[in-house]
Amino acid sequence: MEKTPKIATYTSPQIQKEILHVISTKVKKAIREAIGDAKFCRLVDEAHDESMKEQMAVILRYIDTNGFVRERFFGIVHVVDTAAVTLKKEIYYLFSNYCLDIQNIWGQGYDGASNMQGASKEVVPLNRFFTKLILVINNIRASCKRIEQLKIARASDIAYLIDIEELETGKGLNQMVTLQRLGDTRWGSHYKSVSNLIKLFSPTCEVLLKIMYEGNSSQKVETESAYEINFVKLCKTNLQDILNATHLVSSTKKLIQQFRDEKWDDLLATMISFCKERGLDVPDMNARYVARFGRSHHQQEDFRNEHYYKVDIFNAGIDSQLQELNHRFSEHTIELLTLSSALDPREAYESF
Repeated sequence: MEKTPKIATYTSPQIQKEILHVISTKVKKAIREAIGDAKFCRLVDEAHDESMKEQMAVILRYIDTNGFVRERFFGIVHVVDTAAVTLKKEIYYLFSNYCLDIQNIWGQGYDGASNMQGASKEVVPLNRFFTKLILVINNIRASCKRIEQLKIARASDIAYLIDIEELETGKGLNQMVTLQRLGDTRWGSHYKSVSNLIKLFSPTCEVLLKIMYEGNSSQKVETESAYEINFVKLCKTNLQDILNATHLVSSTKKLIQQFRDEKWDDLLATMISFCKERGLDVPDMNARYVARFGRSHHQQEDFRNEHYYKVDIFNAGIDSQLQELNHRFSEHTIELLTLSSALDPREAYESF
């Protein structure tokens, strides 16, 4: 500063922003170099600044060369709205600027941004179903009196089922449950809400009928709207397609796992045959694998080509696919969709 002209103070807002931008770019570049070609996770949150502009904060989590988990704030991105498509576009644009491969993302987390986790509200039948479900739950949980009525009706229902020997008894069985509210960003709560409603279906209908007959005019109108929700019709649409889809997903996951466990030798034999027929060089699978990018001195002496191609490529690729399928179609999700088939009135007993 002593060598600069007297009029050059470098304190104007524009200069300050330029300096901050340079520092930000260098920090991001350093983070990018630390990640290298390794797998990483992204954490995203949405907020707004003092000028009420929507923005998205991006944090990256990865393991450094010393084996330590690092979590680094990567930047804030201004977005015109918080639609899933917009957020996805901005994330891709940010990553492409720093050559971060989307295929290397092995995990993602969001807080308070439910539309980023699948845009479930865009599926109209699904949105309609859970909207109606919320209406029923809110009607019951609106007062302590209704919750108590639900408990009494549930106890009476259990006693009746035990009396006609259609319900097992024992320690830990037939515990009292209540209607569970849905969480916007936690799909596990959706599963629990539907599961509890199935258990409390008859008591819930009983309480709603009591409100319709005994409540005031406004309560009757609101409750009647909730009671007229035909859960059977809500789940009836395209139910067979949903069940077929869940069956295909389950069988696909099973076949992929079977391919990983049993088909490596067959695949290797096919590839060797393919290369020989076309005069292509086939690497010696028993030879020591020599890694590129300066990693060879960290390898064990018995690290063979076959181990590299089988474990680091074949198994890793299939594990990535299975991880994605298990994330999107967990056991709870499959069970929830399967249980929905019991709400179909057509051949209801066989379906159940």
